[in-house]
Amino acid sequence: MQLAANPHDRTGVRRKDEQWLDARWADPRSRVLLVSGTRIRPAEGKLEWLSTADAPDGVRVLLGEQDGTTYFAVVVDPAQAPGEKAEWFGLRGILPHLAGDGVADAPLVFHAIGLAEWLYATRFCPRCGGSLEPRAAGHELVCTSCGKTQFPRTDPAVIMVVTSGEPGSEDERCLLGRQSVWPEGRYSTLAGFCEPGETLEDAVRREVAEEVGVRVGRVDYFGNQPWPLPAA
Repeated sequence: MQLAANPHDRTGVRRKDEQWLDARWADPRSRVLLVSGTRIRPAEGKLEWLSTADAPDGVRVLLGEQDGTTYFAVVVDPAQAPGEKAEWFGLRGILPHLAGDGVADAPLVFHAIGLAEWLYATRFCPRCGGSLEPRAAGHELVCTSCGKTQFPRTDPAVIMVVTSGEPGSEDERCLLGRQSVWPEGRYSTLAGFCEPGETLEDAVRREVAEEVGVRVGRVDYFGNQPWPLPAA
């Protein structure tokens, strides 16, 4: 839950307000995260937030506001990104840079990478195959041929702890799983993505049955958080 503990105001009502967006972009206090395709380049072990004056051209994405500062991301083609390709990391590689003081930036980074992943994967209109143009500060894609609007995809998932025995007793046990390719001693709780029309509780039961062949009874809901790794 810690990685979602410092959420920003996404300022959704301003995404189509071009005058407000231009004013915030002109504000020297605003900050920009540069994304190369779906990758980020840390500087000296930390995430680098640029001024808008130093940001290159690209798809401008409004992330929102936090503590009086407006945050953007600019998504550029990897061929146009500065530096060497090896200097840029995907979200899994950037997670160590979100530890310690960097954890405050985590919701902003997850927002930026999630949209960058969607922009990368959604190249053409699924209805007619036409080209797409970004709108609403990077949160919508509109087909230039048929006018169909595409919105960012969200993939709901469940992660669960399966237990047996009296809670808190010596007989209580926890069911863990592992992949054969993992190093010795590594185990994990079970998890999986929800299917269309499926409740979270039913997804828990199905995924546990599929992965370990165990039938689950009562499912207690604990909480939720954003899954930062799109469709992965």
